[in-house]
Amino acid sequence: MTQSIADLILGAILGVVYSISHQSKLTQ
Repeated sequence: MTQSIADLILGAILGVVYSISHQSKLTQ
């Protein structure tokens, strides 16, 4: 269980970071 929870958290963080970096690249 803890493994899947950690994967979900890591996935959410990576998704947010990727989204932010992608947006900053578009704005620049």
